[in-house]
Amino acid sequence: MASDAIDRIIDFIAERDPAFPAHIKGAAPEEMDRLERAMRKPIEEEYRRFLERMGRSSSWLKLGAGRFDIDSVTRFYEYYGDRCPEGHLLIGRGEGEPRYDFYLQSDRENEHRVVSFEVPYAPERVIRTAGSLPQWIGDKALQVLRRKSMPHQHKISDPDGKPASRLDGFDELMARLGGPALWYSNDWMRTYETKDAVVSVFEVPGEHRIIASLSAATDEELNRIFPPIRRFVQCVAI
Repeated sequence: MASDAIDRIIDFIAERDPAFPAHIKGAAPEEMDRLERAMRKPIEEEYRRFLERMGRSSSWLKLGAGRFDIDSVTRFYEYYGDRCPEGHLLIGRGEGEPRYDFYLQSDRENEHRVVSFEVPYAPERVIRTAGSLPQWIGDKALQVLRRKSMPHQHKISDPDGKPASRLDGFDELMARLGGPALWYSNDWMRTYETKDAVVSVFEVPGEHRIIASLSAATDEELNRIFPPIRRFVQCVAI
Protein backbone atom coordinates (compact mmCIF):
# COMPACT_ATOMS: atom_id res chain seq x y z
CA MET A 1 0.00 0.00 0.00
CA ALA A 2 1.16 3.53 -0.76
CA SER A 3 0.56 4.58 2.83
CA ASP A 4 3.12 2.03 4.04
CA ALA A 5 5.86 4.18 2.49
CA ILE A 6 5.15 6.95 4.99
CA ASP A 7 5.72 4.59 7.91
CA ARG A 8 8.83 3.28 6.17
CA ILE A 9 10.30 6.76 5.71
CA ILE A 10 9.66 7.56 9.38
CA ASP A 11 11.53 4.36 10.29
CA PHE A 12 14.31 5.46 7.89
CA ILE A 13 14.65 8.74 9.80
CA ALA A 14 14.44 6.95 13.15
CA GLU A 15 17.48 4.85 12.23
CA ARG A 16 19.42 8.13 12.26
CA ASP A 17 17.46 9.88 15.02
CA PRO A 18 15.78 7.31 17.33
CA ALA A 19 13.84 10.06 19.14
CA PHE A 20 12.15 11.33 15.98
CA PRO A 21 8.94 9.21 16.11
CA ALA A 22 8.25 10.35 19.67
CA HIS A 23 8.42 14.02 18.72
CA ILE A 24 6.16 14.07 15.68
CA LYS A 25 2.42 14.49 16.13
CA GLY A 26 -0.37 13.30 13.89
CA ALA A 27 -3.77 14.80 13.13
CA ALA A 28 -6.88 13.58 14.94
CA PRO A 29 -9.72 11.78 13.09
CA GLU A 30 -12.03 14.75 13.52
CA GLU A 31 -9.43 17.01 11.91
CA MET A 32 -9.23 14.65 8.95
CA ASP A 33 -13.01 14.70 8.64
CA ARG A 34 -12.99 18.49 8.62
CA LEU A 35 -10.38 18.55 5.85
CA GLU A 36 -12.35 16.09 3.72
CA ARG A 37 -15.47 18.21 4.09
CA ALA A 38 -13.53 21.28 2.98
CA MET A 39 -11.95 19.39 0.04
CA ARG A 40 -15.29 17.77 -0.88
CA LYS A 41 -13.46 14.57 -1.77
CA PRO A 42 -11.54 11.80 0.00
CA ILE A 43 -7.97 12.46 1.10
CA GLU A 44 -5.45 10.61 -1.06
CA GLU A 45 -4.20 7.49 0.75
CA GLU A 46 -0.50 8.33 1.08
CA TYR A 47 -1.19 11.91 2.09
CA ARG A 48 -3.73 10.69 4.66
CA ARG A 49 -1.05 8.56 6.28
CA PHE A 50 1.32 11.54 6.32
CA LEU A 51 -1.33 13.56 8.15
CA GLU A 52 -1.99 10.69 10.58
CA ARG A 53 1.70 10.60 11.50
CA MET A 54 2.86 14.22 11.07
CA GLY A 55 -0.22 16.34 10.41
CA ARG A 56 0.19 18.41 13.58
CA SER A 57 3.97 18.53 13.84
CA SER A 58 6.97 17.14 11.97
CA SER A 59 9.30 18.09 14.86
CA TRP A 60 12.66 19.42 13.60
CA LEU A 61 11.98 18.29 10.04
CA LYS A 62 11.22 21.36 7.92
CA LEU A 63 9.77 20.28 4.61
CA GLY A 64 10.06 23.63 2.86
CA ALA A 65 9.38 27.34 3.16
CA GLY A 66 5.78 26.92 4.19
CA ARG A 67 3.20 25.50 6.58
CA PHE A 68 2.30 21.84 6.15
CA ASP A 69 0.11 21.31 9.23
CA ILE A 70 -3.45 20.15 8.69
CA ASP A 71 -4.94 23.40 10.03
CA SER A 72 -3.22 25.50 7.37
CA VAL A 73 -4.28 23.16 4.57
CA THR A 74 -7.86 22.95 5.85
CA ARG A 75 -8.19 26.73 6.10
CA PHE A 76 -7.08 27.01 2.46
CA TYR A 77 -9.81 24.66 1.28
CA GLU A 78 -12.44 26.23 3.53
CA TYR A 79 -11.66 29.70 2.18
CA TYR A 80 -10.91 28.99 -1.47
CA GLY A 81 -12.66 25.70 -2.12
CA ASP A 82 -11.00 23.33 -4.55
CA ARG A 83 -9.22 25.94 -6.67
CA CYS A 84 -6.15 23.80 -7.19
CA PRO A 85 -5.03 23.16 -10.78
CA GLU A 86 -6.48 19.95 -12.18
CA GLY A 87 -4.72 16.86 -10.86
CA HIS A 88 -3.14 18.74 -7.92
CA LEU A 89 -3.73 18.44 -4.17
CA LEU A 90 -2.50 21.26 -1.95
CA ILE A 91 -0.32 19.99 0.93
CA GLY A 92 1.50 23.15 2.07
CA ARG A 93 1.00 26.91 2.12
CA GLY A 94 4.08 28.86 1.13
CA GLU A 95 5.52 31.69 3.20
CA GLY A 96 7.52 34.71 2.14
CA GLU A 97 7.64 36.59 -1.15
CA PRO A 98 7.46 35.29 -3.75
CA ARG A 99 5.28 32.60 -2.22
CA TYR A 100 5.40 29.04 -3.51
CA ASP A 101 2.64 26.64 -2.49
CA PHE A 102 3.25 22.88 -2.43
CA TYR A 103 1.13 20.21 -4.11
CA LEU A 104 0.89 16.53 -4.82
CA GLN A 105 0.56 16.15 -8.58
CA SER A 106 -1.12 12.98 -9.83
CA ASP A 107 -0.44 11.45 -13.22
CA ARG A 108 -2.61 9.06 -15.20
CA GLU A 109 -1.19 6.05 -13.35
CA ASN A 110 -2.21 7.69 -10.04
CA GLU A 111 1.42 8.15 -9.07
CA HIS A 112 2.29 11.31 -7.22
CA ARG A 113 5.05 13.87 -7.38
CA VAL A 114 5.64 16.78 -5.05
CA VAL A 115 5.67 20.05 -6.97
CA SER A 116 5.62 23.71 -6.04
CA PHE A 117 4.81 26.84 -7.97
CA GLU A 118 4.55 30.53 -7.41
CA VAL A 119 1.22 32.03 -6.44
CA PRO A 120 -0.71 32.87 -8.58
CA TYR A 121 -0.38 29.63 -10.53
CA ALA A 122 1.42 29.68 -13.87
CA PRO A 123 2.22 26.35 -15.60
CA GLU A 124 5.61 27.53 -16.82
CA ARG A 125 6.78 28.18 -13.24
CA VAL A 126 6.09 24.70 -11.86
CA ILE A 127 9.04 23.22 -9.96
CA ARG A 128 9.26 19.45 -9.61
CA THR A 129 10.40 19.23 -6.00
CA ALA A 130 10.55 15.44 -5.61
CA GLY A 131 9.36 12.24 -7.20
CA SER A 132 7.17 11.21 -4.28
CA LEU A 133 6.08 12.34 -0.85
CA PRO A 134 8.32 9.80 0.97
CA GLN A 135 11.29 10.82 -1.19
CA TRP A 136 10.73 14.47 -0.38
CA ILE A 137 10.60 13.71 3.35
CA GLY A 138 13.65 11.42 3.21
CA ASP A 139 15.87 13.84 1.32
CA LYS A 140 14.91 16.73 3.62
CA ALA A 141 15.83 14.57 6.61
CA LEU A 142 19.20 13.57 5.13
CA GLN A 143 19.96 17.23 4.51
CA VAL A 144 19.63 17.93 8.25
CA LEU A 145 20.97 14.69 9.69
CA ARG A 146 23.95 14.13 7.41
CA ARG A 147 24.62 16.58 4.60
CA LYS A 148 24.51 19.77 6.65
CA SER A 149 27.43 18.67 8.85
CA MET A 150 29.64 17.43 6.00
CA PRO A 151 32.45 19.89 5.15
CA HIS A 152 32.76 18.99 1.46
CA GLN A 153 29.83 20.15 -0.71
CA HIS A 154 30.01 19.99 -4.50
CA LYS A 155 27.56 20.30 -7.38
CA ILE A 156 28.49 18.82 -10.76
CA SER A 157 26.51 19.71 -13.86
CA ASP A 158 26.50 18.25 -17.35
CA PRO A 159 27.18 21.37 -19.45
CA ASP A 160 25.79 20.07 -22.73
CA GLY A 161 23.16 17.43 -22.11
CA LYS A 162 22.84 14.08 -23.77
CA PRO A 163 19.96 12.67 -25.82
CA ALA A 164 18.91 9.99 -23.31
CA SER A 165 18.71 9.35 -19.60
CA ARG A 166 21.87 8.01 -17.97
CA LEU A 167 20.58 7.47 -14.45
CA ASP A 168 20.70 3.69 -14.78
CA GLY A 169 24.40 4.02 -15.57
CA PHE A 170 24.80 6.23 -12.52
CA ASP A 171 23.23 3.43 -10.43
CA GLU A 172 25.96 1.09 -11.65
CA LEU A 173 28.67 3.63 -10.86
CA MET A 174 27.43 4.27 -7.32
CA ALA A 175 27.00 0.56 -6.64
CA ARG A 176 30.68 0.11 -7.47
CA LEU A 177 31.51 2.98 -5.12
CA GLY A 178 29.56 1.33 -2.30
CA GLY A 179 26.46 3.52 -2.39
CA PRO A 180 23.44 1.83 -3.97
CA ALA A 181 20.34 3.94 -4.59
CA LEU A 182 18.11 4.43 -1.57
CA TRP A 183 14.76 2.65 -1.75
CA TYR A 184 12.69 5.78 -2.30
CA SER A 185 14.60 6.90 -5.42
CA ASN A 186 12.66 7.16 -8.69
CA ASP A 187 13.09 7.44 -12.43
CA TRP A 188 14.44 11.02 -12.55
CA MET A 189 15.75 11.81 -9.04
CA ARG A 190 17.91 9.41 -7.03
CA THR A 191 19.75 9.49 -3.73
CA TYR A 192 22.76 7.39 -2.68
CA GLU A 193 24.42 6.98 0.69
CA THR A 194 27.86 5.65 1.62
CA LYS A 195 29.39 5.55 5.08
CA ASP A 196 30.91 9.02 4.64
CA ALA A 197 28.94 10.62 1.82
CA VAL A 198 25.51 11.39 0.41
CA VAL A 199 25.02 11.86 -3.33
CA SER A 200 21.87 12.95 -5.15
CA VAL A 201 21.40 13.12 -8.91
CA PHE A 202 18.51 14.27 -11.04
CA GLU A 203 17.70 14.66 -14.68
CA VAL A 204 16.64 18.21 -15.56
CA PRO A 205 13.11 18.06 -17.04
CA GLY A 206 13.13 18.62 -20.79
CA GLU A 207 16.88 19.25 -20.99
CA HIS A 208 18.28 15.67 -21.04
CA ARG A 209 21.13 16.54 -18.70
CA ILE A 210 21.93 15.52 -15.16
CA ILE A 211 23.11 17.37 -12.08
CA ALA A 212 24.79 15.62 -9.16
CA SER A 213 25.15 17.02 -5.63
CA LEU A 214 27.83 15.45 -3.48
CA SER A 215 28.37 15.82 0.28
CA ALA A 216 31.41 14.13 1.84
CA ALA A 217 32.47 13.93 5.46
CA THR A 218 36.18 13.27 4.90
CA ASP A 219 38.93 14.18 2.47
CA GLU A 220 39.49 10.49 1.81
CA GLU A 221 35.89 9.90 0.77
CA LEU A 222 35.83 13.04 -1.36
CA ASN A 223 38.98 11.96 -3.21
CA ARG A 224 37.58 8.46 -3.69
CA ILE A 225 34.17 9.26 -5.15
CA PHE A 226 34.41 12.77 -6.62
CA PRO A 227 36.62 12.01 -9.67
CA PRO A 228 34.51 9.12 -11.06
CA ILE A 229 31.27 11.02 -10.45
CA ARG A 230 32.62 14.11 -12.20
CA ARG A 231 33.82 12.02 -15.17
CA PHE A 232 30.45 10.38 -15.45
CA VAL A 233 28.41 13.59 -15.33
CA GLN A 234 30.62 15.74 -17.52
CA CYS A 235 32.20 13.30 -19.92
CA VAL A 236 30.89 9.84 -20.67
CA ALA A 237 28.32 7.36 -19.46
CA ILE A 238 29.91 4.18 -18.10
